Amino acid sequence: MTKTPFATAKLNSVDLVKDEKIDTIYTKQFRTAAPLAFTNGELDYKMNWYYGPTDYKTLKAYDRNLEKIVPLGWGIFGWINKFIFIPLFGFLSSFMGLGIAIIVFTILIKIAMSPITFKSFLSQAKMKVLRPEIMEIGEKFSKDPMKKQQETMKLYNKAGVNPMAGCIPALIQIPFMYASFQFFPSAFELRQKDSFGQTIYHPLTRSLNCHLVFHCMETT
Repeated sequence: MTKTPFATAKLNSVDLVKDEKIDTIYTKQFRTAAPLAFTNGELDYKMNWYYGPTDYKTLKAYDRNLEKIVPLGWGIFGWINKFIFIPLFGFLSSFMGLGIAIIVFTILIKIAMSPITFKSFLSQAKMKVLRPEIMEIGEKFSKDPMKKQQETMKLYNKAGVNPMAGCIPALIQIPFMYASFQFFPSAFELRQKDSFGQTIYHPLTRSLNCHLVFHCMETT
């Protein structure tokens, strides 16, 4: 990490594991080539090395935009994860097991979405009740599409039914569902943990081999 951004950088990753039973020391080799520019004939780069977990709260605490490497999703999905899912799950997992926290987390999200779900189910129920009358209108005005549409809309207004009422609530729930698909795989606290929050150790010892190469170039 450096306050002076790199002009360009090349990142390369090579998988060193060909056989998991034999290759137990190194898993991957990472190579980085980043040019360092001279400023007024001097090379002044104050850098910090971070070797640690990709935990969102830990990275955000550094105030260096490091939390952006955590794949929480783009747009509204990322906002849902940052401001709803991460704080809520962090609070729940602070005093209960991770498995129980996931169950409670899911229930709370379902409860929050229940008014929207209820409206969707209510609209579907009303449409089911009106289906015989809609079919009757369709048969009666089969040769007059305009009249058929007018009578159908009149029936909807009389019954207080909106044909789109069942679709809109479902669309509102989609961002939360997709955000959860992004949240759980990226949640570092869930890695190698069982339902009670105990660490599950891999029988093989794994380590990381990194090779960082810097090139200096003079700028005018």
